[in-house]
Amino acid sequence: MVLELSLTGSDRWEMYHRLQDLDIPCSCQAHRPLQVHCRSTLDAIQCWSIARQLTQPRLVLAQVLDACLDLQTQSSK
Repeated sequence: MVLELSLTGSDRWEMYHRLQDLDIPCSCQAHRPLQVHCRSTLDAIQCWSIARQLTQPRLVLAQVLDACLDLQTQSSK
């Protein structure tokens, strides 16, 4: 599956490099959407996670992390 992601220039290049680090095939040309070749569900989830980290405000990411930690604490009781 090929995903086309329209991100700002700096976010697009940051995501491109992170995907390269994870060995997920992708291509990034100037002024074009980032193309990601997802070979598996894991590739798609990692792509989604990186995009979310780059596009969501830090406060939202911190709130999600707090909620996950609360769930983990509740389940260990």
